[in-house]
Amino acid sequence: LKIVGKQTKSPIIQSQATEKLYDNLISSSVIIGFISALFGINLVDSIISLIIALLIIKGGYDIFLASTKTLLDAVIDFDKRNELYKIIDSFPNVKEIENIEIRSYGRYIFLEVVIELNKELHLHQVELLKDAISVKIKTEFPEIFKIIIISQAQPKEIFKIAVPLLKDDGLNSKISEHFGESPFFSIMELQEENNQFKLINHNIVPNKFKDEEKRKGILISEWFLEEKIDKLYLKNDLKKGPKLILESSLVQMIITKFESLQEIVDQETQI
Repeated sequence: LKIVGKQTKSPIIQSQATEKLYDNLISSSVIIGFISALFGINLVDSIISLIIALLIIKGGYDIFLASTKTLLDAVIDFDKRNELYKIIDSFPNVKEIENIEIRSYGRYIFLEVVIELNKELHLHQVELLKDAISVKIKTEFPEIFKIIIISQAQPKEIFKIAVPLLKDDGLNSKISEHFGESPFFSIMELQEENNQFKLINHNIVPNKFKDEEKRKGILISEWFLEEKIDKLYLKNDLKKGPKLILESSLVQMIITKFESLQEIVDQETQI
């Protein structure tokens, strides 16, 4: 019964197993007491009684402690908490993880997460993101019974925009029609202040995957996820692989007719 209780992680079965164990110990102590009395060894009965009393006290304390944790909704220690944090943080539109609480109700584990999201996300995108996070957590941690994700918009918005460029001419750079073959990428950070966006950081970086023979678009897409890119401007639609990677992480892709980077900056700062 004790083994079954540990396998199922059921506190009820484990407490029943403990109770049965103590019943058997008491019965055994009575038999041993009779036998020792027949041989005139009266001290054995006292020693066994003391040992059983101590075991019962310990067992009662363990049950009391487990029950108190459940009643007080205590957060249990989770060995892979850091890994769980990394899974949630890997989604680009998750700007901050405010709180993670892991609770145990009997053998069931419940997870509650409070996250701050990109304020540009529409309601259906928020729901899709929650579902994607839940599925990924369930895949990595099947022992979690229920996942509750509470989302809220980031109070002070900072988001990243990426644009493929033909060459490095600062804000006058021309937008490249290619994605994987693009020589450079612009990575811009915009911040919202008083309901208006302003450019706070701008870098033009070379395409480090330009000389790869295969999977350039996929490698760049994965790189953008690491950089937590929120929006990508393109002249043409992406191929299936890169598009699927970015769509699954809710990176917004915009097909534009703009020719220069400055036009995109003007467009974004006027929103």
